[in-house]
Amino acid sequence: AKSCDVFLTIGTSAMVAPAAYLPAYARRFGAKSITINPENKDGTLEPEMNNIFIGDKAGVVLPRIVEDVWT
Repeated sequence: AKSCDVFLTIGTSAMVAPAAYLPAYARRFGAKSITINPENKDGTLEPEMNNIFIGDKAGVVLPRIVEDVWT
């Protein structure tokens, strides 16, 4: 988290420490934080931890992200 450019959090409630602090830790060191979680569609559980929140299933979102990044 300390040296990444982008930190992805996928399908978690972000309620279990210490892992729950990793998105904020990554942001503190300049990374963009992206959370993908269909259970929190509006992003209200951890708004201070994310630059981008995607309220959809990882199986739907990740293939599209990979396609966009590698094409």
